[in-house]
Amino acid sequence: MTQRLTRNIDFSGVASSLAILTRISEAFAEQQSAIIENLAPALATLRGGFYPPNLRAIDDLDFKDVQSVVMIDGIALYGLPRSTTAEVLIRAGSRSKRRNILGRRWKTIIGDCREVVRGCSSEVVAPYVPFALAAVDALDAGHTAAAQALAGSLVDTVVSNYFGNARTKYTPHPQGKRTTDAYDEFTVREYIAFAPMWQTYQQFYVKDGGKVPGTFSRHATAHAVSVRQYSKRNAVQAIMFACSLLYRLDEEAVGLA
Repeated sequence: MTQRLTRNIDFSGVASSLAILTRISEAFAEQQSAIIENLAPALATLRGGFYPPNLRAIDDLDFKDVQSVVMIDGIALYGLPRSTTAEVLIRAGSRSKRRNILGRRWKTIIGDCREVVRGCSSEVVAPYVPFALAAVDALDAGHTAAAQALAGSLVDTVVSNYFGNARTKYTPHPQGKRTTDAYDEFTVREYIAFAPMWQTYQQFYVKDGGKVPGTFSRHATAHAVSVRQYSKRNAVQAIMFACSLLYRLDEEAVGLA
């Protein structure tokens, strides 16, 4: 029965229809490929706009991982260090491992800081450049405490001048009554540049039994001089943040931010 039915069907029309559908599908696939190919540069540009230059070369970069470094650990990543070092810091997975990286790679990191600051050309940043370079030179020459003290003061000066009274929105409250919600107002790039403030300005009071922080702290650097606070790793962290801030401000001044 089936054989008789199939013998009576004219498959030429079906075959013709399938051929047409195949050609349409192939044409659609070619069109989609062309669209994707044409969009690729635009997508790359869009992605690049999210991150500073040193982070753009890192594949499969998750913003949450960047956030952990800059906000949770207070280690600057905006414009420095070089991509390979930045990726190692991001992939490290813990604060202790990242601090070990700061200790092991301090020489190349401050070299990157020096290069970035030397590239700043705006009048806004120019007054700060000699002090940033002096901090780098001090650490390079083995004067760790001097480097950290100068970098810490430079950070405070830049933050105060840039944010003015609004800085209180981005730094912790003495009684812990302030959150990081204000950082939600920033663009991705602004967030990466300024988020290290949150850890840099953590509050503590020795007279109330507070322990001097072991990681870089602007307040401890200025008001709790001790071997616990002053270290090569903290000096590196302070210099990174100071130079990163100058890089960001220079971008804004010349219209690249």
